[in-house]
Amino acid sequence: SNDEICIDKDDAERIFTNYLSLSQSRIETYVKCHFKYYCDYLLGLKSSKKYQFGSDLIGTLTHAVFENFLGRVKKGELGLDALSDEEIEEMVNEILKEYIKLICGGARESKKLSHLFDRLRKNLYIFVKELVLELKQSSFTPEYFELPMGRKNDDVPPLLFKIGENAKMSLHGICDRVDIFR
Repeated sequence: SNDEICIDKDDAERIFTNYLSLSQSRIETYVKCHFKYYCDYLLGLKSSKKYQFGSDLIGTLTHAVFENFLGRVKKGELGLDALSDEEIEEMVNEILKEYIKLICGGARESKKLSHLFDRLRKNLYIFVKELVLELKQSSFTPEYFELPMGRKNDDVPPLLFKIGENAKMSLHGICDRVDIFR
């Protein structure tokens, strides 16, 4: 927004090209911090992180529970209409136990991690219960999970947008879930 500091149009076209390829993650990064977007996606710089069980892994865990639960619904293993709250809770516990075993292997959980998983278990039960209620009231059914779109061999092409006289943008990425109404 500073008019005194600008890049020459020819230099900008040479550096940035006239084709912009974006994903949801890239858009979110850009909205949160233009400079981080520039460093990560244009310069290709990556920061080193200390490994910890933070919000990104909690999000991955939540997605895994939803996907596993809805995958069982899609396969017909579960009938949403007949599913009781106790059965939902049991299913969430089972899926979470499998996931914890997968990520922790044979290692014993620390008290801190055990407490975190207990809190997550309670929240996931509430989320899945609400999701079941939503699906019961809807004519949509979960059809695809982690559906890739817009890359070379994907079944779903990217969304294409014209963003200037000679410039285009494509939107690609992975759709967490696609629900279908027939």
